[in-house]
Parts: sequence; structure tokens; C-alpha cells
Amino acid sequence: MRWLPETSDRPRTAATFQVLEEFQLLSLVSKLSAYDFYSALARRSDNTGLQPPKVCSPFLLYVCG
Repeated sequence: MRWLPETSDRPRTAATFQVLEEFQLLSLVSKLSAYDFYSALARRSDNTGLQPPKVCSPFLLYVCG
């Protein structure tokens, strides 16, 4: 399914390879930071700002950073 789990023993969080490839392309072309990429994903899911994500995913920042 091309998912990268946070941990191998008890995966709760995962990122798809499609998201990781998208981040790689954007970071190489436009020098986008992992935090900015996460913020863009959050806006894509709710651009009103009424229900922002509680925290920035440390897993995504670790994998992308």
C-alpha cells in the first residue's frame, strides 16, 4: 500500500509515499520547509481555520526534515 509507518512494532501514524514524494519535489524546487508543508496540508483539509490541527505531527517533521 506504500505507507511508511511511524514505528514498526506499534504503528499509529503513517505517511504515504505519495505525500513524501510530493514534499521531496516541493522542497527541492522551492526550498519548502517541513513545517510549511505540514501547514499547507492542514489548510488543504480545513482552510477556514476554525478547526486547526492540535499539533504539528512530529513524525512528519522527522521524516521530512
